[in-house]
Amino acid sequence: KIYGSDQFEEDKPSIKNLIKICEDFKIDPLETMMMGDNIVVDLAPAKYLGIKTILINNLVDQTFPNLLDLKID
Repeated sequence: KIYGSDQFEEDKPSIKNLIKICEDFKIDPLETMMMGDNIVVDLAPAKYLGIKTILINNLVDQTFPNLLDLKID
């Protein structure tokens, strides 16, 4: 399903919009995942609802969950 701005009462970021999407698909926010490239606009509203989040960053090729794994030459 594709949503247009005319289908929502609020602009992004919006917790209300995410609730509407979850209701439309009959999914629980706690069983949902949100991907985005902006923490404030995309991920913060999702995180507030308990949605798992993934940050997409075109400037980073690899991430390290543990900084001890990072080798500097």
